[in-house]
Amino acid sequence: MKFENLTIFLLAAGEGTRLKPITNFWPKCLMQINKRPLLEYWVQKLKKNNCRNIYINVNYLAEIVEKFIEENNYSKNIKILKEEALFGTAGSIRRHKDSFKRGPLMLIHADNWSNANLLNLYEKHLARPKKCCMTLLAFRCEDITQCGILSINQKDILVEIKEKPLRSNTNLANAAIYIIEDEVLDFIKSNKQINDIAMDVLPNFIERIFVVETNEIHRDIGSFEQLKKAQMDRVEFKLPIVKNEWQKNFERNIIPKIQKYL
Repeated sequence: MKFENLTIFLLAAGEGTRLKPITNFWPKCLMQINKRPLLEYWVQKLKKNNCRNIYINVNYLAEIVEKFIEENNYSKNIKILKEEALFGTAGSIRRHKDSFKRGPLMLIHADNWSNANLLNLYEKHLARPKKCCMTLLAFRCEDITQCGILSINQKDILVEIKEKPLRSNTNLANAAIYIIEDEVLDFIKSNKQINDIAMDVLPNFIERIFVVETNEIHRDIGSFEQLKKAQMDRVEFKLPIVKNEWQKNFERNIIPKIQKYL
């Protein structure tokens, strides 16, 4: 199965405030994972799945992300969507919806580190219960106070979500990877007050969201603790050897500065 009919939207515009001071000069989506930029793993994963309709939004330190895409010859695979401000996850969808073709949209937080099987997620989405108009990837988290915690029924349909609870009888968490059908996209487009997927959209579709749990590694590398742990994680596949000027600059100037905090 291929992804020809699926549009991919990589979210990469955020500031990564918990990783300051490094993110004062370097975007979170390009943090190092085993001496390679995080975003490169996402791009290569999507290429391996024959993804053709790939978009990425940029805002914070956008020129660095754009340079990465251009100098590594990814511009033929990825369309860059520039944003003059941070609009939120749903706000970005609403802003760019007319650029996407009709049909399912896979929304990915590109500043997360994940070995999740995207093809398996798509297959599960295609076989989802008929009443569900969205599929959500879930994982078992280490700290429930840093995640959206999910309650599901026996059919793996979302019945409740609690953002960063202090207590919970489950650690099943929102991995912030979604496959969204047109009904949800139209809902976002027509409700201009909605800006965040987790906070504003998911609660409006309770009992209509199919949840697929991954047993693979999934991390929000938004803290130095999690970024450090990610360096020890199993790498899903080896990236092609690249020694262009961008990679050399990354290794020479960025990695040593990040390593001081790991």
